[in-house]
Amino acid sequence: MTAETARRPKGFDLPAFWGAWCAAFERDRPSYPVVLRVAAALVPVLPQIFGEGIGAVIAERGRVEAGGALVLPLTFENAEVACARVLGLGPEVEVLSPVELRGRVAERAAAIAAVYGEAGRVGALAR
Repeated sequence: MTAETARRPKGFDLPAFWGAWCAAFERDRPSYPVVLRVAAALVPVLPQIFGEGIGAVIAERGRVEAGGALVLPLTFENAEVACARVLGLGPEVEVLSPVELRGRVAERAAAIAAVYGEAGRVGALAR
């Protein structure tokens, strides 16, 4: 903090600046598009997981399959974030694309299963 008073430059258009800044942020933000198959039982919980905005995404881009599962295109920041979010949703979500993410999720799931599959022994990581 300083004792100086902040002054807006003459001719500065805050709404125009903010609009341009937001557009640039959206345009330049890292994005990693994925397509997921979400089990019908998980669909009502998606707003709790992804926020209320997911409803609009489902309405605009989602497709319900014959069995009730939802095919849902989503965008994450990067592959690592997408992998972590998908793993957190468990077997109720399947990665349809990209293939690289599907493989990464499978590898991580196998590693997790190996930790917990050793006859349920606690401390398997401490070895």
